[in-house]
This record gives sequence, C-alpha cells and structure tokens, in this order.
Amino acid sequence: MNRETEEWTRLARTPETRDRIRRWVRRERIATGVMIASLIVVCAWPVAAVAHLAWTLVRGEEQSYAPWGWTFLGLLVFVALAALVGGAVRSEREKAVYADGWVALGRVVEVITHPSDVHGDTTYSLMVSAESPGSVTVRREIRMEHEWRAPKKWEGGTVRFRHNTLDPDELRDVLFIEFFDETVRRKEERP
Repeated sequence: MNRETEEWTRLARTPETRDRIRRWVRRERIATGVMIASLIVVCAWPVAAVAHLAWTLVRGEEQSYAPWGWTFLGLLVFVALAALVGGAVRSEREKAVYADGWVALGRVVEVITHPSDVHGDTTYSLMVSAESPGSVTVRREIRMEHEWRAPKKWEGGTVRFRHNTLDPDELRDVLFIEFFDETVRRKEERP
C-alpha cells in the first residue's frame, strides 16, 4: 500500500470504509495497467503491420487478407473503453475516500485561472471558505477542468463539498459535489 492510500485509510472512520478504499485503489491500479497496456499495443500496431507486410514480401508469399484496419479500430475502441472504465473507477475511489467525511457548504472567495499552453484547455481553482463543525473555518481548493460555465459566475457562489479533516488549511482535502445555488434553483423551478 502506498503512502497516499495509507493516509486515506487513516482518515476513514470505519473499517468498512477502509476496506472500500483499498478495494477501489486496487481496481484503479488494474484499470490504469490495462489502459497503459492497451496504449502500448496501439503504438506497436503500425510496427507489427509493417513487419507482417515485409515478412510476406521477403518470403514471396501472396498477400493474404489481413484485417489490419479492423484490428486497429478494435484496439482504439478497447482504449476508449479502458479510459471510460478508468474514469468511472477513479470516481468511485474518490467517493470511497470521502465517504466518512463531512459535507460542507462553502463560499467561493476567489477563482484562479490556469491557462494551458500545451492543450489549450484552461483549468480553474476555486478557493472556497466554509464553516465546519466546531466553528472552524476551512479553506479548500477545488480544481475545475473543462467547464462550460463562465468563471465570473462562480465567484461568490455556494458549493457543496466533502472533506476528511478539520485542518483549516489542508487545501487538497476536498471532493467537489455540486454548485449549491444551481441545485436549489432547479428544485424551485419544478412545478
């Protein structure tokens, strides 16, 4: 078990949650291994196709039909499925890590923009302040990626999140749940 997993299990309050965390960490490692292996196979595919072509030419054999296109398409579908499963497993692991945590409502006090030169995707950090049990004000950083909403609307908004510690400045101890203002608005709009 790595240090991060040990920390997560230490913060869990019940043996069931600790077991659940370990189970999802194992599944996440398997999913990551499958994803890496499938990417290696996809990258090796062109080499195998050229080697097969060269081998049949050297041997003077007639070119037999080799479904190289279908094989490559199948590999790409497998990689896409592995990525989807990996994302789902990671999400479940995050839920397990914060299952025993406190739910808090916090106010977004600052939005920090992180532009990317590589992908062109901009990410954001929402700096959140919330009142927790025992009148402790906790500060957390929620990373937002690939968001379609305008960041200006986030500042001053209310978010619901989970956290495992009452350490006021443990910025990374956070699992974003939802923008609370939008959830309330949707419920009020229903007839």
